[in-house]
Amino acid sequence: MDFGEHIERNGGPDPLTPRFIKFLEERMSGISLDMDGDKEKRPDYACLNGAIVVEIKTLETSPSGRLSNVIELWRTKGNWPRFYGKWPVSSVVKKIPAEQGEELNRTLGDRLGRAVVYHLKRAQEQIFNYEKSNSEIRLRLVAMLNEDFPEYDPHIITYIVKKELRRKGEDGNLKYHNIDAVLYLTERHATNVNGQVTFPITVIHGPGIGEAAEAHKLLESLINQWADFSSGCQPFTADRNQMFAPIKEIPATLTRQKMWELEYNRRPYMRRWSDHDVIALWDFTVVLTLILVHKEPPIKLPQKLMLQVMERTTHLLQESASRGIGADQLKPTKPRVNAAISKVTLGPSIQKWLKKQLKHIH
Repeated sequence: MDFGEHIERNGGPDPLTPRFIKFLEERMSGISLDMDGDKEKRPDYACLNGAIVVEIKTLETSPSGRLSNVIELWRTKGNWPRFYGKWPVSSVVKKIPAEQGEELNRTLGDRLGRAVVYHLKRAQEQIFNYEKSNSEIRLRLVAMLNEDFPEYDPHIITYIVKKELRRKGEDGNLKYHNIDAVLYLTERHATNVNGQVTFPITVIHGPGIGEAAEAHKLLESLINQWADFSSGCQPFTADRNQMFAPIKEIPATLTRQKMWELEYNRRPYMRRWSDHDVIALWDFTVVLTLILVHKEPPIKLPQKLMLQVMERTTHLLQESASRGIGADQLKPTKPRVNAAISKVTLGPSIQKWLKKQLKHIH
């Protein structure tokens, strides 16, 4: 059964930027322009006798702090849903008014894109300065490399870069007229192609490259060379529907709860259940938990069953987060509690005791 994309690894990848530099030098006859000084005023590499100039921009700082600040601010708003555990933003958006959901996504996108926009502005200046005295350039490329941050999803980066490349200045001209294309590389995101873990090669064309046949040909050659040089990559452009998921990093040691979370990520067996069935299992688990936590339970549950209840609770929290099942939906009702108690197979006396403990629920 297909449970969706889940790829994991032990330990992160080798740094991407040094490997890309090695690629430019070995495969594209790249010459570093930094050795001439003025590192901040010119691109990083000239390749193929100057036909290609490449400015490398590395995303090497986590955006999680900026995103957390946005979310924390939104928590104070009245429409923020109540839920158990941790929810992805996509689940929160389902529970708030559509207009506010769009605003939240835009705000998060702006915060996430700050580093991207900053790098593009700097690259535009550097390529512009260099191009004034180098007329042999045919392809002006920005290589943006994600060193290991799951937030920089290829689709999100594509959207941010495309939007920015089409931005115009006050004079009505394109602001990034010296950038033909942006190449985005990440090895924190991957997909499964014919049983092989595959990393994306994301290519975002600038507005003018479609009319420049030579630039397009050089770009295609560079992409194919990188795919060959860095095994496990495949081209991925904005109009393609292939989804790349963040790779799950597995630490050397795991707590018991983290192991249960990982096992559910590997096999989310409730993913195709109805909400009704998930909530019913939640009710049943809560009823059993009452026996576990009560000071004077009528029966002492075996250790194995106690662990099963705790594990199932962890799985239910993850599934509820994925679906966006909030605290209001999980609030117990008399009919649901009675239905859950009827499934307890520990004897009539235990069922009677449970009903007495939960008689306050209406």
